[in-house]
Amino acid sequence: MDLSEVLRCLSPPCCVACRSTCAGSSFLCGDCVGRLNAEPPVWGDPPPRLVQAVSSFSHEGVAASLLRAFKFGRMPGLCPLLAGFMAEHFVAAGAGSTVVPVPPAAMRRRFRGFDPAGLLADGVCGHLGCDPPR
Repeated sequence: MDLSEVLRCLSPPCCVACRSTCAGSSFLCGDCVGRLNAEPPVWGDPPPRLVQAVSSFSHEGVAASLLRAFKFGRMPGLCPLLAGFMAEHFVAAGAGSTVVPVPPAAMRRRFRGFDPAGLLADGVCGHLGCDPPR
């Protein structure tokens, strides 16, 4: 038994959204995954020169907890989960869509230790099999 298995026995993984026990190495419990899967994407008014803008979630409830943990809880390991939802909605947005990360202010990047938008853009492109933006 390695150290990670011992730690899992002493302190089982808990959901980043509701703090209930999670199975295996999951970040979310089954109930919270169900809530996220039930949420439709949010289509917004695009900025000038863009045709459409979409967000994978309304930034409330489970999604808000997940995003807070990712950005402010220094949990970049949540990126594959978030990028998977984003890639699914990216495909639904249709042809001509472009992944565009908005870089954080330099101070925020130093504080977090990573660029959440860049990490997510790379993750979405990984799911879609395209080249990440640079």
